[in-house]
Amino acid sequence: RRVHGKIMSLRRQGTLKGSKNTAPTSLPDDVLTDLKHVIEYLRKPGSTEVTRSDFRSIAHNFGAYGIRQSEFERELKKQNLDPARSTYTEAEVINMITNLWCTTGKDGEAADCFRVFDKKDKKSISFEDVMKALEENGIEYTSEDIDELEQELDSARTGAVTKETFTHLYY
Repeated sequence: RRVHGKIMSLRRQGTLKGSKNTAPTSLPDDVLTDLKHVIEYLRKPGSTEVTRSDFRSIAHNFGAYGIRQSEFERELKKQNLDPARSTYTEAEVINMITNLWCTTGKDGEAADCFRVFDKKDKKSISFEDVMKALEENGIEYTSEDIDELEQELDSARTGAVTKETFTHLYY
């Protein structure tokens, strides 16, 4: 769990090398805290709202990686928000990001993280792949950490972890 937590932390901070920056009903507490900090940082002095451009960037980093303009506008309409507006409130941003996260965020984040380990696009990873990615990201680990990951991710002892298993156990 210690190594898993470090991997998730780097992914959410956008510093996991090789990363591209079940449906819960709310954002995980750490994600909500990060989202509120980002909104606060992006608001213009004296304003209580963020720009449309900043909103789209937030969506990109919180569950909608690679969201196109047309997709963003469709999501705004689903939330009964006017796509022509130039600014949006914190509550509007949080509500839409929560909906995006609940429909794609977890699986998208897990898939992105899996790609960091699966550099050759083999659709499965070995524990050598895991150790290499950990080292590339400066995550220190012990043999006990690897044994724990192996028990969680490869209980059948096949020597490989599929994307489906990784995604299922990501959270």
